[in-house]
Amino acid sequence: MNTGNDVRKIIISRIKSKDDNDSDLSRLKISAQKELIELDGRKRFFNLRDKWSNCIIVWITSFILFHIGITIGVGTGKLDFHGNDLLLPSIIIENFLQIVGMGYVVIKFLYPPSNNSGK
Repeated sequence: MNTGNDVRKIIISRIKSKDDNDSDLSRLKISAQKELIELDGRKRFFNLRDKWSNCIIVWITSFILFHIGITIGVGTGKLDFHGNDLLLPSIIIENFLQIVGMGYVVIKFLYPPSNNSGK
C-alpha cells in the first residue's frame, strides 16, 4: 500500500485549495502584482528620462557650438552682418530662449518633484 503518497497528495491538494480560497493571500498576490507593475513602469520611465536627458544635452551642446562658430566667424571677419544688423542678435536670442525652454522641460517634466512624502 502506498498510503504515504496518498496522504501527501491529499495534504498538498488541501493546501493548494486553501491557498486559492484564502482571501488574504489573494489580496497579497494582487498587491504584489500591482507593485511589480509599478516598479516596471518606474524602470521604463527612468530609462526614457535618461534617453531624453542625453538628447537634450546633445541639443544644447550643438547650440553652444553654433554660437562659438558664429562668434569665431564674426571675430575673424569671415561672417559679415553689417547689412543685417538685427540678424545676429535675433539668432543669438532665439537660440538662448530655446536653451532656456529645454532647461524648463528638463526640470518640469523629466524631473518632477517627488510625491513620496507619505510612503
